[in-house]
Amino acid sequence: MVAGASIHAAENDLAQIAGNPVFVEAIRLLAGIPVAAASRNPAQAFHDLGTQAGATPSLTDLMGAVSARLDGVAKDAGGGSDFGELCRRALISTLITRIGDELPGLIPSEDRDVIIAASALRRPEAFAASARDFFGVLLSQTLSNWVDRLLPLQVGPGQRFAHAGERAAFSRALDLHVWETTRIIQEFSVGWYGKSLGGAAFDRERARGFGGHAITKIRKELLREAGYDA
Repeated sequence: MVAGASIHAAENDLAQIAGNPVFVEAIRLLAGIPVAAASRNPAQAFHDLGTQAGATPSLTDLMGAVSARLDGVAKDAGGGSDFGELCRRALISTLITRIGDELPGLIPSEDRDVIIAASALRRPEAFAASARDFFGVLLSQTLSNWVDRLLPLQVGPGQRFAHAGERAAFSRALDLHVWETTRIIQEFSVGWYGKSLGGAAFDRERARGFGGHAITKIRKELLREAGYDA
């Protein structure tokens, strides 16, 4: 009951956000940053992308530039929103994880290591993995918002969860459910990215198209698994 209610509520939220400007911009940056990093002039490419990351940014500098860009988009759209903040967190989390995984070992990174690591994410397979991470974090946070509202009323004697341990186990199971749900994103992203990128960074229309398609697939999968008609 709790899972179904949370999924249905989150699905309704997702239906409203395909055109959210921060959501669209986050996807544009997810695809565009690796392309900019792989260019002959990364500083100019980052500038053209709308970020001020410089030629050889540290990972912290790059994340700061990305965050500032999304904050600017939110401000231009009339102010921040809860969902816009979730998008920002999802993008930052994804980039830190994916770029960090490409950095060399535990030694301090050199000036160009972050650029080289970011450029490696330009491969279709790497973008697909990044897209799954982004939507996984976003979906998990969206579900968590609803779960956090519902679960406190469901813990205790005679309730859905007898104690906090059962609630924690439920949360872990929900995270696994999210990860399985977002597999569909990775499956279609490889081909879509290869056909749509065409050697250039995503523009906003391409980002909006990709984001809308991804959200539609996630919503259908959530409804199917929760036993609702899509």
